[in-house]
Amino acid sequence: MKTALKGVAVLVTWLAWKHTASLSMCWLFWLTVLTVEMRIRQLNYGVVFLIIGTASNALVTLLNDGVMPVVGMPATVQAMFPIWHMAGAGNRMLILADHASLSYFSVGDLCMQAGSLFLLVTLFKSGLGGRTLQENPEIAPR
Repeated sequence: MKTALKGVAVLVTWLAWKHTASLSMCWLFWLTVLTVEMRIRQLNYGVVFLIIGTASNALVTLLNDGVMPVVGMPATVQAMFPIWHMAGAGNRMLILADHASLSYFSVGDLCMQAGSLFLLVTLFKSGLGGRTLQENPEIAPR
């Protein structure tokens, strides 16, 4: 139940931030996410990558008044939500922003994806007890 409540808290704050692009909602969202991540008891590479990715995305959005600048975004493209906007001269920490050259991902997004993948692999392996599918006939596909 606690996990579901944490997930709902993250989702609600993200939706509020995404639709308002306000700095206060940005702060609330990132504090909620970091609080949830910091409470993960098992520290491994996946968790470290999640925290690094979250921290870098939080830093760039907080330094840019609650929005994520997008480097290389064509002027003809309109972002679907107000939390993304074309990078300009006044933006800070653009190295951490979303980049068209990275398929509109940021360094933080890539870190979070790597961390999530690592956690999924770890979870999958622990579910198998460290064995391969061939060594675990009760879950191997037939």
